Amino acid sequence: MLGLGLSSLTNAGGRPLQWNPLDKEDELVLWFTARAQDITVDGSNLVSTWLDRSESSNHAVQEEEDQSPVFTEANNIVTFDNTGGVAADDYMLLSQQWTLEPDVGWVIAARYTSVDWDGSAQTILGDKDSSNHIAKHDSGAAAFSVKASGQTRTITLDTPAALVDGTFYTVIFSCSKLGVLTLYIDGVAQVDTETFASTKDLSIDMLCGKGVDETGAYQTLGGDVKEIIVFNAEMRTGEIGLLNQFMERASY
Repeated sequence: MLGLGLSSLTNAGGRPLQWNPLDKEDELVLWFTARAQDITVDGSNLVSTWLDRSESSNHAVQEEEDQSPVFTEANNIVTFDNTGGVAADDYMLLSQQWTLEPDVGWVIAARYTSVDWDGSAQTILGDKDSSNHIAKHDSGAAAFSVKASGQTRTITLDTPAALVDGTFYTVIFSCSKLGVLTLYIDGVAQVDTETFASTKDLSIDMLCGKGVDETGAYQTLGGDVKEIIVFNAEMRTGEIGLLNQFMERASY
């Protein structure tokens, strides 16, 4: 287990947070935070390794400098640039194939921003195979979608195109044991929900900041990431609220 330094996890007032992801340690399968102690960079702050703080130790890596995101310690952000074309867009590859079991539910949460929410579709967590993209905002910023085992489920935002470029949002996808998918934006459950039919597992070679769409084309993220947390468990509304508060208030 990594040295997590939980005493340093504080809210805006400097007080220790009362809830953190380790409260569900057995179900925690991925946890990236933009902290200096979790990130390896070169002299230009290009990220080569991003440590997974969960017991999975599924660290993200990138060996190619021209495809490495940039870490800014002062702001605790990892910046992904998607303006260089497919051969140069930034992304990171997780070191192990990754599976979410379907019958217990799962939660995928990310606090991030895009430089162009209204532009082309962008994937924050994806796959090298087009059968999965597990956290993506669609073009026009009107909806977010998840594709698992070939099934795409798209949730329309209550207020389409309301996301502000450069503004951080906490985006949480919650899939229940029965396959009901709910989207939360900054803790607010969107009215639209979708349901997966039959299997809804995710077993993928996962990419952070990049994914493949149904046509085989890559969709890459242009923006800043502060944190990504994934649980292989169903979470009730109250727990989702605690997770959202943690991601909005934690300062590293």
